[in-house]
Amino acid sequence: MKKKIKKGSLISSIMIPFVFLFLITSEKSLCSEDLTEEHRFGKEYLHHLFDDSIRIYSSPIKWDTGDYLKCSAVLGTGLVLFVFDESLYNWVQKNKTEHSEEAYSFVTDLGHGAFLAGISTLLYTTGEISRNDELRKIGLYSFQSWLTTGLFIIGMKISIGRSRPNVDQGAYSFRPFCFSSRNHSFPSGHAASSFAVAAVISEYSGTFVDILCYSLAAMVAFSRVHLEKHWMSDVFIGSALGYFVGKKACDLNAQRDQNRIQVGFDFNKEYSGITLSFSF
Repeated sequence: MKKKIKKGSLISSIMIPFVFLFLITSEKSLCSEDLTEEHRFGKEYLHHLFDDSIRIYSSPIKWDTGDYLKCSAVLGTGLVLFVFDESLYNWVQKNKTEHSEEAYSFVTDLGHGAFLAGISTLLYTTGEISRNDELRKIGLYSFQSWLTTGLFIIGMKISIGRSRPNVDQGAYSFRPFCFSSRNHSFPSGHAASSFAVAAVISEYSGTFVDILCYSLAAMVAFSRVHLEKHWMSDVFIGSALGYFVGKKACDLNAQRDQNRIQVGFDFNKEYSGITLSFSF
C-alpha cells in the first residue's frame, strides 16, 4: 500500500510542473489576456466531440494515395515487428535489471488514463483561471484525442483478442471477442493514449516541450514491453494510431477555428488594445 501511495504522489507531483513548463515555453504568453470564449467545455464541445470522433473513425474513406502509402509503411513495419515479436520480447526481458524494472513501473503510469485525463483537466483549468484561451483549447483537444483513441483501442482489443506476453501462450495466440484482459494485448492502450495526448500538446507548444512529450510517450510505450504487458508490435501500432488520432483531431478543430470571429484584449508594458478578427 505504501508503494502505491508513493507512486501516486510522484505522478501527481509531475502534473503541475509539466503545465508550468508548458506555460513558459509555449508560443503564447500569459501576459496576453484573452477575453474570447471560443474553447469552453459545454454542449457545443460535446457535440463536436461526438461529430469529430465519427469523422476520425471514417477518415480512411477520404484518404488519398499519399495517405495510403503512409499507412502501408506503418502496417509493414508493424508486420515485421509481429514476425520478430517473441525474439524482441525475449531480448528485452533478458537485458532488464532491478533498477530498470522499478523505473519503468513508474513510467508506465504516465500512460494511464487517469494521469492523461488529469493533464488535460489541469491544462483546461489553468486556462480558465488565467483566462488563456490557448490553454483551454489544448486541454479540451487533448481530452478529445485521448477519449477518441481509447474507445477505438478498446474495440480493437476485444475484436482481435491477442494474448498478452505474461499469459505464456506465445505471440501468435488469438481469441477474438474475448472480454478477458489476458487477451487484450493488441494494440497497446497506454502507448496509443500517450501519443494521442503528446500529438495535441506538441501541436501548440515549443520545441522543448515537443521533445519532452514524445520522449515520455516513447518511454511509456517501451515500458509496456519491459513489464511483460505487450509485444513490440502492440506498442508500435498503438503509438501510430494515437499519433494519427491526435493530429487528426487538431486538423479538424483548426478547420473549425478558421470560421470563427475572434475578439481579444492584449496588454503588455508597451501597448494595450482590442483585436477583432474573422476568418473564413
